[in-house]
Amino acid sequence: MSRNQKARAQEISGDAVFLVRIGDNFYAGTNGSGQVLAIAAPSRAKHLSYHDADAIVQVLLNKGYKNPFVTNLVGEYADIQVIEDERRRAAERIQKFWGNTER
Repeated sequence: MSRNQKARAQEISGDAVFLVRIGDNFYAGTNGSGQVLAIAAPSRAKHLSYHDADAIVQVLLNKGYKNPFVTNLVGEYADIQVIEDERRRAAERIQKFWGNTER
């Protein structure tokens, strides 16, 4: 699978629907020296799968950041209900795009 195909599959499945919140800002990545970059606008933040967002939260906690956490795209805390809702919506998007994949 090419890089473009992989990116397209993620777009279709909607895996990248979580953000990492750091105080009043959102994680946008790191610069060349590893410094964390954060931005106020959720739409400009790095959009991640839950797994990737959680891994970044763990790294930030280990670096001493206070209370980073995973959110949905509008900045709401990603509790179990939010995660399950996103998983269900992703499955619906896949089904709508690909149709019945069972053979």
